[in-house]
Amino acid sequence: MTLYRDHLASLAVLSISRAGQLASALEFLAAPATGSPAQQAQRLAGRLIEEPPGSFRVDEPFLEVLFQVIADRSDDDPRGTARLLLNSPFTLEDMVLAQPAATATIFRSDFAPASALVRGSDSLLALPWWIMYRLIKADPALGAQLSAEFHRRGETKLVAESLGYLAYDKDR
Repeated sequence: MTLYRDHLASLAVLSISRAGQLASALEFLAAPATGSPAQQAQRLAGRLIEEPPGSFRVDEPFLEVLFQVIADRSDDDPRGTARLLLNSPFTLEDMVLAQPAATATIFRSDFAPASALVRGSDSLLALPWWIMYRLIKADPALGAQLSAEFHRRGETKLVAESLGYLAYDKDR
């Protein structure tokens, strides 16, 4: 896969199957945000999540670019980015791994969408405590703040399981 950046506002993806659809999706993501968060989420879901190319050789590099564009957006508007992700079937699990600092920025912007993103994570691919564990590793201060807030709100299982992942991490 070859990526070309003509300027910051547009990306084109060449030499891959369904290149036109992917280029269109990337241009959408790289363009300035327009419409309400719900409208943006709908467009994001329609172009990126619900119509994946279906090949890991295409999907993974494409997702890397997607996560980078979202990371760039989070620099300018972390709260808006959190709302956008909250209202879409976005793959948070992969974002946490690919862009831990940007994910931390998004989560730091507002507890309400952050907690909803954690609790709403895919229970098959990444349990909420796995998301928290990754956030703790990416930004310990933020992880501690979120854990304390979850505990204050009575979500002690989420906190205990998150800390359990950390306790048994061989690289801690």
